Amino acid sequence: MAEKKILTALLFDTRSIQRYIYSGNRLRTNIGASFIVDRLFEDVLIGGVLHPVVVMEWVDGLTLKKHVEEKGPSKASFLDLADKFLDMVKYLHVHNIAHGDLQHGNIMVRPDGSLVLIDYDSMYIDDLKGYTDVVKGLPGYQHPNRDKNRLLTPKLDYFSELVFYFSLLIFAEQPDLWNEYVDTEDLLFSMDDFANLKQSALYQQFHKSANTIITKLMKHLEDALAKDDI
Repeated sequence: MAEKKILTALLFDTRSIQRYIYSGNRLRTNIGASFIVDRLFEDVLIGGVLHPVVVMEWVDGLTLKKHVEEKGPSKASFLDLADKFLDMVKYLHVHNIAHGDLQHGNIMVRPDGSLVLIDYDSMYIDDLKGYTDVVKGLPGYQHPNRDKNRLLTPKLDYFSELVFYFSLLIFAEQPDLWNEYVDTEDLLFSMDDFANLKQSALYQQFHKSANTIITKLMKHLEDALAKDDI
């Protein structure tokens, strides 16, 4: 049997430990959780004191931006990523799961092209209902009112899902845009775009696109930003 690569992280915060344990127990019971990294929970003795640790399976693959850079930006590759991202989102919704910090650095692409989520510090599952929403995510993926949200909810990813999927479709429509945005901390949209969407260059360029899916998603983004709730 091939040896599994593992990544071990020490956890000293009780609430963080509970998040990982509850999410791990719940997710392991779900069939086909290929989007989630398996993990184990153990205690290690350090300086005579037991410390809880989480041991997570190492993911062979690249973060999303590095994957695109290696393959080269193209319409076909962006559409493929968009389809796989949508499949992942549907899976999370069916199981009432929210990652809480969807962004390019937390989505890896395995060698076979499948997607996997990493970093579960802000994850929502039903067992964590009522827990505080601590990790707010990167501004370029989050609703401007995410900072005001107090508790974990299955709706945590709704806005970032829209932003992520929409961005991939825009890149598919115009792959050369990738080179303008690859070195930013965002995928495409930024917090400045969300602050004044209609004045943004992306809105001006794409809100009247010949691609009706893009125009509809731009309207969805506009409507989402008009809401006070995430």
